[in-house]
Amino acid sequence: MINPVAPRIRRAGRVPWLPAMAAAVLAWLLLAGGAARAHPMLQNPLWIEITPRHLTIKLQVSVRELCVVQGVPITLDGTVDEAQAEDAAPRHSPYLLDHFDLRADGNPLTGKVLGIDPPPVIKQGGEGSDNSHFTYRLEYSLPSPPPARFTLSHTMVKEFPSSPGVPWDLSYAFRCGTPGNPMKNWGVLPRDTSISFLPDGSMADAAVAGAGKEDSLPPAQAGLMALWAALGLNAASRRDALRLSGLAVVAFAMGCTGSVQGGIQAPAFVLAALAGAGVMLTAVDGIHRPGAPADVRRFILTGLFSLSAGVGAGVWAQAVQAGTGTGISSAVVSFALPAAVVFVLTAAVMLRLGKSLSPGGLRAVRQLLSLACAVTGLLVLFHGLGIRPWDHWLTRVAGKSA
Repeated sequence: MINPVAPRIRRAGRVPWLPAMAAAVLAWLLLAGGAARAHPMLQNPLWIEITPRHLTIKLQVSVRELCVVQGVPITLDGTVDEAQAEDAAPRHSPYLLDHFDLRADGNPLTGKVLGIDPPPVIKQGGEGSDNSHFTYRLEYSLPSPPPARFTLSHTMVKEFPSSPGVPWDLSYAFRCGTPGNPMKNWGVLPRDTSISFLPDGSMADAAVAGAGKEDSLPPAQAGLMALWAALGLNAASRRDALRLSGLAVVAFAMGCTGSVQGGIQAPAFVLAALAGAGVMLTAVDGIHRPGAPADVRRFILTGLFSLSAGVGAGVWAQAVQAGTGTGISSAVVSFALPAAVVFVLTAAVMLRLGKSLSPGGLRAVRQLLSLACAVTGLLVLFHGLGIRPWDHWLTRVAGKSA
C-alpha cells in the first residue's frame, strides 16, 4: 500500500520571500557594483588643526594619485617602483596647493608644504598603490584679526579620467579642531563640495546640514520621506497605520528636540547614512513581508530611524535658521510635514487598493514600490558617505542640453 504524501500547506498571507530578497540584493549589487566599476573611488584621511596664527592641514596622498597625476609608472599587476614614487612626491606639492581652496571670511588663503613623510613601504599588488600613502603637511598663515569662519573645498584629480569620460572620484574623511580638541568636527568632504567651520573647529551653517546649499534637499529629509513611504506601503490596517505613524512622529519629535534644545549633534554624513540604511532595511522588510501586521521588528525600525532623522532635521534647522529661534518649527515644516503627507497618502492608497486588487496583485505592487524605496535608500546612503557617481553624468547631460 502506498502512503500518500501530504500536500504542503502554505499559510494564508505568507509570500515567497526568497525571490523578493534576491531582487533587492540584485538591485543593490547592480547599482553599487556598476557605480564602482564606472566611477573609480578613492578616500583619504585629512586632519585640520586651527591655531590663532596658523591653520594646518595634514593629509594622505595615495601612491595611486601619484601615478594618475604625476605619471609614476605602474605595471599591470600593480607594482610601483619606490624610488620613482619618492621622487614624484615633492613634485605633487604644487598640485595639492592649487587644488585646495581654503578661504577665511571669504578671502582665499595661500599655503605652503611643510613636509612630506613617505610610507614605511609601498605595497604591491592590485590594491597596493591605493593602500600606500605619503603624508603631506600644509600650513596656511592666518590674517589679523583672526577670521570668524573658514571654508574648504577641493578639486583633486578631476581633470584625470580613469577611462574616457569618467573621472576619478576622490573624497576626504576629515576631522577638524584645535590642538586641545582635535575632533571637534568630522565628516566627509567630496570633490566640489565645501565645508564651513569656525575657529574652534565646530561646524558652521551649511556644513552642519551637509546639504552643500541651504536651499537644497538634505539627504536626511529625502531619507525620512522614503522611510515613511516604505512604512505606509506596508501598513496592514488603519490601526497599524495609526500606531506606526504615532511612533514615527514621537521619535522624530524626540530627536529634533534633543538636537535643537539638548545640544545633541552628529556629523551630517552619519545622519544621512543612517537615513539611507533605515530606508533600505524597512523597504527590504516590506519586500519580505508585504502588508504584514506591525510587529516588534517594524516598530524598532520605525522608532530608531525616525529618531535619527529627527536629529538630522534639528541639525539642519539650526544651520538654516541660525539665531532666529525657529529651529523646531522649521524642522517640522520642512521634514515632518512632507513625510507625514507621504505616509498618509501611501497608506491610504494601499488600503484602498486592497479592496480592488487580488491578494497576489496587492503583494506585487507593495513589493515593487518597496524595491523602489530600497533603491532610494541606497542613493541616500551613497550621498551621505560622499559617494556621488551620478554627479558626473548629470553634469554631462546638463552640458549637452545647454
